[in-house]
Amino acid sequence: MNRRDYLKKKAIKTNSTACHNAYKSLRNEINKKIMYAKRDYYTNCVDRNRNNTKQMWKHINQLVNKNSRSTNISVLQIDKQVITENETIADLFNEYFTDIGPNLSNQITETNTDFKRYMKFKTQHKFNFENININEVLNALEKLKMSKSTGHDNIPAKLLKDVSDAVAPFLVFIFNTSLKHGIFPDDLKTARISPIHKSGDKKIEAIIDRFPLFQLLPSYLRNLSVHSSIPF
Repeated sequence: MNRRDYLKKKAIKTNSTACHNAYKSLRNEINKKIMYAKRDYYTNCVDRNRNNTKQMWKHINQLVNKNSRSTNISVLQIDKQVITENETIADLFNEYFTDIGPNLSNQITETNTDFKRYMKFKTQHKFNFENININEVLNALEKLKMSKSTGHDNIPAKLLKDVSDAVAPFLVFIFNTSLKHGIFPDDLKTARISPIHKSGDKKIEAIIDRFPLFQLLPSYLRNLSVHSSIPF
């Protein structure tokens, strides 16, 4: 490479065609060797980590220059007070997001207007959920995206897909029993809430409402809930 750099400087200084050709020839040769070296390096990395998916994807992401973006919030400013303690920051976010519902509710003016006033046409149809069959559950599990995060149950989509034949009958029973009795299991009502920063300065107080909530319910329940109401 020192030779390449020397020829480049000489070609620029002398403006000689011979020097330019010598530089280009050596440059192309070096670029080709670098390309082959990278190819061999990443090929070897993949071969060495065939049984280590995490390491394999680490090298693949390096190859495609996929840089992960940190969403951690290390500094927050509330009422001109700068907060850096992780626990305090977490408590403030929790307080903000848990108050969204009540705050919106308090802004709604109470009214005695009958809801039927907004129904222009009377319908004779009755709404009811259709029972889920095992084939629908299997199809829903098959369509789960591997990249989806786990919910409160900590069951990854990949595991659900791998054992779909074994768990499908139990999911059918749980889901249809819930529909029949109108009771949803308490454990499945719990969701992990993750505030994800989208834009702006993370230190500024106003940005707290720029964190949309990502509610991570169990993967299979999201799909089945939608499927059972599709006919309506």
